[in-house]
Amino acid sequence: VSDRDQYGRLLRYLYNQELFINEALVREGLAVSHGYEPDTSRQHVLDAAQRAAQDDAIGLWDPSACGSASASAVGVGDIHPDAAGDDNHNLNDEWIEIVNRGTGSVDLTGWSIKDESASHRYRFPDGFTLGPNATVRLHTGCGQDTADSLYWCNTGSAVWNNSGDTGFVLDPSGNTVDFRNYDGR
Repeated sequence: VSDRDQYGRLLRYLYNQELFINEALVREGLAVSHGYEPDTSRQHVLDAAQRAAQDDAIGLWDPSACGSASASAVGVGDIHPDAAGDDNHNLNDEWIEIVNRGTGSVDLTGWSIKDESASHRYRFPDGFTLGPNATVRLHTGCGQDTADSLYWCNTGSAVWNNSGDTGFVLDPSGNTVDFRNYDGR
């Protein structure tokens, strides 16, 4: 329906003969399926392709896609994408939580967080350790890092889309250790 998305990117369904290229990319784990109204006429096909890729643990859903995967129990907790008021002016009320569900501390040096578009990436500070059964909240805006609050210091715009997004935790090798998606409905 739309020519471009909110970021100015062209929106297209691509075909080569009978091959639906969008579906093939998602099915191989090379792209993420996420629908944004009103551009969802083929969303059911893309969602099914993503479920298949996840079930088959291929592409970005393969725990060892980038080498040996981390054996830690670090993952995504809650995501608060919709800050009070204008998200772009209240960046510290937009956040994602990272949880250590394990019984030992995990040094997050080299670990990162990214959004679905991968245009927003946060790298944990060197030496940052998340204790057992601990949670750290990563705020989009700026502030003073503590043991339970970190600050992305992304200025000028929000990271998490209110209409839906996916937060990924990546280990130092770039493997997807955990992810959480949400929709804004």
